[in-house]
Amino acid sequence: MYNVFFGFSEQPFNVTPNPKFLFYTESHREALASMAYGINERKGFVSITGETGTGKTTLIRQLLDDLPSNVKVVFISQTKVTFEQLLRGVLHELEMPIGYQDKSSLIRQFNNYLMERLGQDKNLAIIIDEAQHLSNEAMEDFRLLSNLETATSKLVQIILVGQPELEDKLNSSELRQFKQRIAVRRRILPLREEDSRRYIEHRLKMVGNSTSQVFTPEAVSMICHYCKGVPRVINILCDNAFLIGHERGKKKINALIIQEVLRHMEVLPEREINVEEPGYKKRIRTKSMRLKNLLPRFSYITIALFGLALVILFGSEYLLNIKKNLELRLSGQQPVDEQKVAAPAAESESALTSAAAPTPAAEEKPATRTQPKPENNIRINTVIVEENETIRSLAQKYYDLSNTTLADYILRFNPGITNPDLVKAYEKINIPEVAEEALIIQDKDDTYKVHLATFLQPEFAQKYKNEPLLQGKKIEIIPLKFPAGQIYYRVTAGKFASREESLKTIQTLKEKGLLPYFR
Repeated sequence: MYNVFFGFSEQPFNVTPNPKFLFYTESHREALASMAYGINERKGFVSITGETGTGKTTLIRQLLDDLPSNVKVVFISQTKVTFEQLLRGVLHELEMPIGYQDKSSLIRQFNNYLMERLGQDKNLAIIIDEAQHLSNEAMEDFRLLSNLETATSKLVQIILVGQPELEDKLNSSELRQFKQRIAVRRRILPLREEDSRRYIEHRLKMVGNSTSQVFTPEAVSMICHYCKGVPRVINILCDNAFLIGHERGKKKINALIIQEVLRHMEVLPEREINVEEPGYKKRIRTKSMRLKNLLPRFSYITIALFGLALVILFGSEYLLNIKKNLELRLSGQQPVDEQKVAAPAAESESALTSAAAPTPAAEEKPATRTQPKPENNIRINTVIVEENETIRSLAQKYYDLSNTTLADYILRFNPGITNPDLVKAYEKINIPEVAEEALIIQDKDDTYKVHLATFLQPEFAQKYKNEPLLQGKKIEIIPLKFPAGQIYYRVTAGKFASREESLKTIQTLKEKGLLPYFR
């Protein structure tokens, strides 16, 4: 619709997964290489995870183009079905007669097919997209299917591609054996700000244009900031911006147009536009903005009243001290040295100030600084958040593992963060070390409980209710509701009579692979 107007050879920001427009970051290259490696080297299971819209399906399309001719691929995208239905779908794609056979007969038929292909030096790969929706029973049957192997290689390669919930599922006790079969696990991360800029430029170059020709610098900055490194969101935002630009005859997209699209996408509220660019008119003003303008006035009144209260409180105390010293002098006693009395408090205040405010030298080092945590001797790294980082990406960065449990663990040490999916760039946050002691929670009655895990779905906690080690303990599922609407389900077990008993339980659960804090 707008291609001719902007001089595009085709739509640069179409949301369909077209490998032609594939933009590689380090994590995208690693994920693609890992899938190819797992298939070509016959490794069995490979797991690829990433947030919605980060380019997983596009990578699959590229993989299909890259695989050698001796590899037959079956692609599955409908995963809310039983294993038998999936297997029937696979055999149908392989053009095998199915009939009314039961599951055992279908597996035998499938095995015969694999042995025949192996004799021809051919390979079979089953790629399952949206794998987080597979039931535990279906995944367990797939594990048994992977037992079809020779002494040197797997007969079928299964690539699981899904959202981060897939990681939670793989870390559950019911799928412990399945998890051990996964030869390669990779995670696709959101784009960093610089990657987002390069992504926009890359797609525009593919259609014979460039960023500087169709976007103002302010517009690009807004796109990179609000899209949080998710390629699909960038595509939707840019596509809508070009549509509005075409309708208004503007061949260069400015920040005003981007703001309008963001409001349509409900990313920005209806509020006063505050963009310093020629031609902008600040004309959108709502009740919320008028209320916001009144807030400073109320703030000044509050500060004035608070200051008056301090004067009354401390002024009266000061007058009492003068009266007391005068009485002491009249009686011939040594008056109290007011400055010496005030010195310890001043010294304490100075110490607190110096501890709270880092020195200029410390500010010059944006890298990690380590400080001890008094309780449980947990050490904490205070780090500065980079552009487009999330709690999950920080967990991957510092723990080499990312799941809801570790996200909740970081949030426990950062009570000021109210949206787990949104962390402000350049904000300082605490990254605690993952220690067994940190999982122990002391109750008011001097008993203890253990933080087992945190999930996005409460049913994932069922495994702990069936765990023999926790029989007789109360398993609590505590919903953590965030203002943005997200809900985490924190799972705890208790009560334990002592810290030592809690720690022993943690160590045993860790050995059994039931604590998602640890690999």
